[in-house]
Amino acid sequence: MTYITESITAQPHLKRRRTKPVRVIFIHSTRGGTASAAVDYSATKYWFKSPNNGSVAKGWGSCASRIIGPNGEHCVVMGDDEYPAYSGCYGYNGPPQEFCMDEVAISYEVAQPTASTPFTDDQYERLAIEVARDCVNHNIPPVMVDYRAGHFPPVIAGVTRHDLTANGIKLGKTDPGAEWDDVRFMSLLKAKLGQEEDMGLTPEEHSKLMNLWDWAQEQHDMLKGAGTPNMDGTSAEESVLGRLATLENKLDTMPTLAVDAAAIAKAVNDDLHERTAE
Repeated sequence: MTYITESITAQPHLKRRRTKPVRVIFIHSTRGGTASAAVDYSATKYWFKSPNNGSVAKGWGSCASRIIGPNGEHCVVMGDDEYPAYSGCYGYNGPPQEFCMDEVAISYEVAQPTASTPFTDDQYERLAIEVARDCVNHNIPPVMVDYRAGHFPPVIAGVTRHDLTANGIKLGKTDPGAEWDDVRFMSLLKAKLGQEEDMGLTPEEHSKLMNLWDWAQEQHDMLKGAGTPNMDGTSAEESVLGRLATLENKLDTMPTLAVDAAAIAKAVNDDLHERTAE
């Protein structure tokens, strides 16, 4: 099926230049209260272009990177080098205490006039197509992550919903809500990426793996300038750098590959400790 792609230009005050890497795909639903998802889609496009959105009296506005319509329409509101200035950052109580999600996210508004309106097959399909492209472009794993604790950087990479973020909880947001099927969407997303079903990692398990990945990169960067440390005569593959490279390569394919990351990390740590003591 051929889907429509269109674009609009949001009000300048509703977007900012991105200075941090994209780590998150952020899913919202519109909840505009109109007669249909088609009307909500059109109304959302209009609102993002309106000078009344984010007026001086209000002090903040609402916007998103993209909008998905009921027939699979995809409206690009801003490029990946920009982010919504307020939506995942401010709110009814002013600036956030938690980190600003939109600074590190590409956000999608999926047209849904009310909380009880079902999402369409075309919306799931088109969103999966676009998010798969984002995952490839920004090296984001296809996992659903809960950010309600208000995680601070480094931000765990993944996909999330407005009702799974600290800002969403602060504002009492429930979108995309009970009508949204995470299992269905994530299955479609992984299919678009050509991946098998994952190991059923919990958000906590995924968080640990991503933290381990960050640690491996830091260790690798620290050691790169010192040459390959083979002081005990081990092969390059068994050296600190070799083990780190193995860990990085394996974690880079997570969560679709089973990895005993803790064992690898311990081996690398032990090796590093021994070499540092020499």
